[in-house]
Amino acid sequence: MQCHISSKQYESYVGEILLIRKLLDAHFQIKSAKYERVPELHNDPRLCTDRISKIQVYGRTLVYVWHLWKLHSLQIFECLDTLERLEFIKCEGTVRLCFSYFGVRLRHDLNVTCLLLNPNVTWVRHVDKRFMLRHRNVVTLDARHFASAARKY
Repeated sequence: MQCHISSKQYESYVGEILLIRKLLDAHFQIKSAKYERVPELHNDPRLCTDRISKIQVYGRTLVYVWHLWKLHSLQIFECLDTLERLEFIKCEGTVRLCFSYFGVRLRHDLNVTCLLLNPNVTWVRHVDKRFMLRHRNVVTLDARHFASAARKY
């Protein structure tokens, strides 16, 4: 959990979301019968982070981590919406995470276009070929169409 706090402190969005995913995976790998039982429910995030840092797995810590995952997932969808409207400067870290995940580089020219590093990946198969521009080995896609394809994927 210290890594999560450090990721927030240094504003490392990628580190934060990867750590949350790792915490979720750790919770899912343990059988629910092995979760420690606590009679009362706490909504105190500090208590949950303290328990997670001590590697104690409770139903409540699972709910807490799941809530963090949900918040970040919704933030990614909101940033994809801003990418469609070409207003993505305010959530640059999230957009950078999406570009990295999907293997895309941003190209600033008259239009905001995305350079596809690997045009044969699975998510590209669902993009209408009319929106992809090919010039020799370079394939580009308008940022709005990338956002739509990423959301569907």
